[in-house]
Amino acid sequence: MNPSSPEGLAQTGEVDTRGAQRTSPSGSVARFLAWTALGLGMMILSAGLAWSIRGGMEPPSPAPESAPVANVVPPPDQKSVLFKKGRLTYQVHCTRCHGPEGRGDGPDAAVLRPPPRDFAARPWTHGETTEAIRTVILQGIPGTAMTGWSHLLSSQELDAVVDYVRSLGAPPREIKVSDTPTTLLRQAGFEPIEPAIAASPLTFEGLDGRKRTLDQEQGKAILLVFWGTTCAPCMEELPSLDRLASEFAHAPLAVLPICIDEADDALVREVERTRTRQLPLLVDRTGLARIQYDVQSIPYAVLIDSEGRQIGRAQGCKDWSTEAVRELLRTVTSRSANSE
Repeated sequence: MNPSSPEGLAQTGEVDTRGAQRTSPSGSVARFLAWTALGLGMMILSAGLAWSIRGGMEPPSPAPESAPVANVVPPPDQKSVLFKKGRLTYQVHCTRCHGPEGRGDGPDAAVLRPPPRDFAARPWTHGETTEAIRTVILQGIPGTAMTGWSHLLSSQELDAVVDYVRSLGAPPREIKVSDTPTTLLRQAGFEPIEPAIAASPLTFEGLDGRKRTLDQEQGKAILLVFWGTTCAPCMEELPSLDRLASEFAHAPLAVLPICIDEADDALVREVERTRTRQLPLLVDRTGLARIQYDVQSIPYAVLIDSEGRQIGRAQGCKDWSTEAVRELLRTVTSRSANSE
């Protein structure tokens, strides 16, 4: 049989009866592998395409961030809160007497006896510590318009107003080495008494007839001013002496203007009415003051410290409102207060 004839080809398996070429076993395997690879490639391509589409539709994951910082509002400054509360409490209860800045110039101050304290003036009679101020606020000051507030203030309000009152006072002045009694006495127009000598006993009367002695002012500094109703310079200086006494009303200082030339109380009362506003005038009934304090002429002043010693004398009319006089008395009374 001819291999090239159709019958021969059919028998050899190289061409089927329909004339189509038949695949050899090795070609089938190759095609199977090709189709398998193509299928796998298509699957991978489909999976990749699906992943890309899904990734494009979903928002990207946020980049890691640090923990968010909380928006915390800091608490108000406690000191500032207390200061405002103290100022408000002071304005409600104190300004009518002491004034808005604590200068003793409130609308009611003119009619008060003794006048309200000027917190800037030194020294403070009852002390400047927190406890001293607290005690005055709670208990008041007998004989004055300052009544106790224990029923008006809460504990927090009390603490706040104590701190506020302290803030109104100027810081205590530091006494310099140069501010010795001798220096200050001379600057204020006094002649220093060196060495200091004990104050002589002295009895005098008020216009109410009550007798008084220097011993009753023990522990205070004393300013004795001897004057007379027929003395023109005495009349001239009494108003400034009155203002000085008012300024130091709360200090450990006794201002004692003693008339030594007039027994007529009516005339002394007239001088008191016209020359002073709140300083009571006194009278020496014994006639011994001139001798005890060696008064050669009037007006004549003697300054006595808290230990009962004469430390300075001044003769002639003085302006008691000068800063030099105030500085001397602030120093002397400050030392009196510190010795208590």
